[in-house]
Amino acid sequence: MNNKAQAGLEYLVTYGWALILVATVIGVMVLMLSPTENNSFSSSDPTKIMIKGGNYLSGTARIKLQNITGSGITITELSGLGGNCNIDGETSGIILGPGEEMLVECTEIQPEDLSIPLSILYTDSTGLERTVIISINNIAQATPAILITECPYTITESGNYALANNLPTYSGTCIIINADDATLNCQNRTITGSGYSGFGIHLNSVENVTVKNCGVSIFSKGILVQDGLNNTLSSNNTSQNYDGIVIFESNNNTLNNNTSNESGVGSGIQIYKGNNNTLSNNTSNENQGRGILIFSGNNNILNDNTSNQNTASGIFITGTLAVPSSGNELNRNETNDNTGSGTSCGIRLNQGANNNILNYNNANRNRTGIELYKNTHNNILSNNQANQSLTTGVMFYESTNNTLNNNQACDNPTDIYCVSSSYSGSGNTATVNNGCAAPDNSC
Repeated sequence: MNNKAQAGLEYLVTYGWALILVATVIGVMVLMLSPTENNSFSSSDPTKIMIKGGNYLSGTARIKLQNITGSGITITELSGLGGNCNIDGETSGIILGPGEEMLVECTEIQPEDLSIPLSILYTDSTGLERTVIISINNIAQATPAILITECPYTITESGNYALANNLPTYSGTCIIINADDATLNCQNRTITGSGYSGFGIHLNSVENVTVKNCGVSIFSKGILVQDGLNNTLSSNNTSQNYDGIVIFESNNNTLNNNTSNESGVGSGIQIYKGNNNTLSNNTSNENQGRGILIFSGNNNILNDNTSNQNTASGIFITGTLAVPSSGNELNRNETNDNTGSGTSCGIRLNQGANNNILNYNNANRNRTGIELYKNTHNNILSNNQANQSLTTGVMFYESTNNTLNNNQACDNPTDIYCVSSSYSGSGNTATVNNGCAAPDNSC
């Protein structure tokens, strides 16, 4: 073997693994950024924004684009495809020079989101605002979304709907959903009312409807679900309404990751005579009324919600003797700093709230931490905190047969206080000799 051949063989043996690795990486990059027969992209204005490649896989789209306007542009907004799109982690204020390329990544795309194309709003060198639409083609799930441009609008057929823009201010009810199996994706755009009249979005006797990414404000009720079943409200912002979200005589609905702050004297989130609803990771702060209200509702689950700094109580569960609120479960909720009225509590179980379970909730720095008031019986409180209240940590008023296990009520003027009440249990701690220890069980 001559010297050149031997040197070549030694080079391949020594560095072959690296060459294979580099080739593999290049192959993966080509696959990620090249259109395929079943997964092609199109631009509404290819003379300005050219598609260089792209891929959609497992809920994530990556699209490589090039600025061919001949001058610099500034991207001011990305929307569509589920509303979770970015360029290098940014969604606005992105400057691209002439000929410069960018990689747009959209994540957490649901099948119904594919019907809403990627919309890129940009300002050109003359200061003129322009929009380019990037569509994913040849995907079976991508039924075109019906775009809503103004109020009022009534959805009468199942399908995918989206806001095309921030809707003009409207007095009255803006969007009514009268059809089952519909999805409304506002793409983080807004619906604004006037004078706190009407409803922002009204789900009227429907099933299996999804409303997401909507900003709704200055209505009597931001989102109203009336006589509904199995609907989902996700990632909406219903702040600054008289009531934020109202579930009215509706069952088996799911609310997750919604924000409902600064509502009027109503509630941030309200369940009225609703059963088996699930509220998770919602935020309801700084409302003039209650953060979260359950009235005559049964078997609802509240997990990991935040309801702080409300004028009335953080979470308020009540009913009547004839129609109680029973079987509700509260786990790991934060209800702190609710001090705005003389009856403010972190969590208040009011008349008719029986057989409910409270686990691992924090109710600190409220006027009263946790209160069971008048005819609230057979509730179980375990591993909750009710510290540093203005008046009482845990209070029982004319309520019997409740159970406390392993709760902490410390640094309150009165830690555990009873009026015509009784409770049982073990492992609770309260302030004793300036530290937390077993209370004297004064009930």
